[in-house]
Amino acid sequence: MTSKWLAGVVLVLGMSGSAVAGEGHHGPHDGGAMAAHIAQELGLDDATRGKVEAIIDGAEAKAKGILSDARQAGRDLKAEHDTEHPDLKKMEKLIRQLADLRADVAVVRLHAEADVDALLTPDQRTKLRAIRDEHRDRDREGDDHEEEDDGDE
Repeated sequence: MTSKWLAGVVLVLGMSGSAVAGEGHHGPHDGGAMAAHIAQELGLDDATRGKVEAIIDGAEAKAKGILSDARQAGRDLKAEHDTEHPDLKKMEKLIRQLADLRADVAVVRLHAEADVDALLTPDQRTKLRAIRDEHRDRDREGDDHEEEDDGDE
């Protein structure tokens, strides 16, 4: 149950799909500690936590289906690109399909965030926004450091 809670928290925080799988820019996260920290920070009771988990579970199921379709479209695009005479119209269609699927995932996340926010008190929403901002800032800082990295480790 802790891993579902973590995945949900990561989804609500708006992090990347790789983070949902348990890995972020900087390696694996300690799911139990992160989930406990956020639940404590927000002061969620068991009933609210259960409702949040249900929202997250539904959003994850939708997102997994969409991402599966996106992976297939990506494979189809690569296969077409690798042919001797790629069909540009087919490739354009696949690129647009991929863009639509990415948008669909963003919409699922948007609705999940709104549904979770509706369960929270104004103080909890404020705290969650601060946590989201902190994680986004940390991710941006990590991206900046990665760009400066010359590849030697």
